[in-house]
Amino acid sequence: MKILLEVTTPGNGKTYDFILDGAMTVGQVKQTMINEIIETENGNITLIPENTILGSLSGKTLLNDSETLEIAGVRSGQRLILL
Repeated sequence: MKILLEVTTPGNGKTYDFILDGAMTVGQVKQTMINEIIETENGNITLIPENTILGSLSGKTLLNDSETLEIAGVRSGQRLILL
């Protein structure tokens, strides 16, 4: 199942859209997001996966890196925050 997500990064005040597979783990999703954001920003942003947390704005919860998006309850259209 594909999930459309809007992700906010407070470090630069921007929002990014992603289409991801719901079977991906949160850890995989974070790595994918970080790589794409760094590429989009031409390397002008520093995000370190080990120091980065992904959370749900609607549920006000932090997502566990080992859970899949589906198990974590992430749904298409949801807004997440990458800290």
